[in-house]
Amino acid sequence: ATLLAEKETDLRLQQRYKENATGGASHTFTLTGASGSFYGTLSVTEISGAATSGALDQTATDTDPLGSFNHATAATATTAQANELFVGAGSLDTTSSFTTDTGAGWTERTNIAGSGTTEGLITGTKIVSATGAYTYTYTASASGQCAHLISTWKEATAAAGVRQQCIGCGADRKVIE
Repeated sequence: ATLLAEKETDLRLQQRYKENATGGASHTFTLTGASGSFYGTLSVTEISGAATSGALDQTATDTDPLGSFNHATAATATTAQANELFVGAGSLDTTSSFTTDTGAGWTERTNIAGSGTTEGLITGTKIVSATGAYTYTYTASASGQCAHLISTWKEATAAAGVRQQCIGCGADRKVIE
């Protein structure tokens, strides 16, 4: 399912997801664009520990015009629960690398510089333990049109008296690959 799509002139940023899918390294992803000037960039993030249904909680998007180096999404609505995973993404239509200033707690996952045949793409994740309204921010080393988004994902909850277990996870019991 397509989660978000943005467009500013010819710049688009989409986040797609499949809820409760089987994970693993055996999947193949293909990015095919329309003929003409298509400069696609693809990043895939596998998430475990999210709710198996109704996992998507909140989303927010925004765009910035030419001349901007600092970028931020609009704020999400207040998250439904305290323990959530955030996925943020930004796309830049210039041949520029990114410098990351995503604020406390964000982990950079993808950083692809723009070129003559690709859009620049940066992604990050963050785990929070309090409800609230949140943004995804980043800084580019050159100005250009940008599109950015944030999505928040509910953590799976265990049945009463059942302890969740995650093999190979950190102290927060979440795996992000």
